[in-house]
Amino acid sequence: MAKKKFLPQETTKLTNEIITNKIAFRRSKVQQLAMRGFSTMDMQIILSKGVKDVNGKTIPLTTTIATIEKDLDYLSQERIANEKDYFQKRAEILDKLNFLYHRAIEDYLSCNLNSKEGSNRSKFLNTSLSIMKEISDIEGIVRQEDATKMQFTQNNLILNTASEAEKLTDQEKNDLIAAIDQAIGK
Repeated sequence: MAKKKFLPQETTKLTNEIITNKIAFRRSKVQQLAMRGFSTMDMQIILSKGVKDVNGKTIPLTTTIATIEKDLDYLSQERIANEKDYFQKRAEILDKLNFLYHRAIEDYLSCNLNSKEGSNRSKFLNTSLSIMKEISDIEGIVRQEDATKMQFTQNNLILNTASEAEKLTDQEKNDLIAAIDQAIGK
């Protein structure tokens, strides 16, 4: 009996179905492991050793931690998209957080500075700051401290590159400039 030959379109279709099924299979396993509380590193180790499918066949799923994190993001977005009351729940949470924030600020302002309530005053302020952090996380606002850390990292990278460039000899500097000029087409 002769082997069936596939047309290029059929082969591509079959390959795409296999890849799609493998991605869906991997995501389902990532979801199962996440529900059991495994970290992304543990998931990567487990998946690389292999996972049994419905037929009992062990399928090695070589993945990176970045792929697993993307799968987790995809699964959470899919879960949010399927949840019809997401925006209503989000609004309710923001209302409750706003109430708690304003209550903490009122309590902070009502405490006397010199009395025994002075320690409570700082607790109310810390509470209001924690609530504000939660609100900014829900709203997707980048906090100043995070932006400062990113800027600091970029500045350090530039300074490290500049200090390495200063250590080069004149010949190495000229070679580097010539390579850059050649790359940009001068």
